[in-house]
Amino acid sequence: MAGQHLGPVAQAKVQQHISASMATEFDPAVGGQKQCAVVFYTDPEAVPTVSIAFDEENGARWTRTDDGQLARVP
Repeated sequence: MAGQHLGPVAQAKVQQHISASMATEFDPAVGGQKQCAVVFYTDPEAVPTVSIAFDEENGARWTRTDDGQLARVP
């Protein structure tokens, strides 16, 4: 993994760049018939949590966290 080969300053800069890119380059929801891929790395001991939002063509929004059930956003 790249983090194992970078010094702490370089690793912090890479993490900052990835975080900034994720905050500005990804839509808050995935629309109908669309897909999105995100690649990230973390500490091997960490357990990431993923929340996904889906938008229907009629404007309804659904969310799901990890492998939980879909929930409609009011």
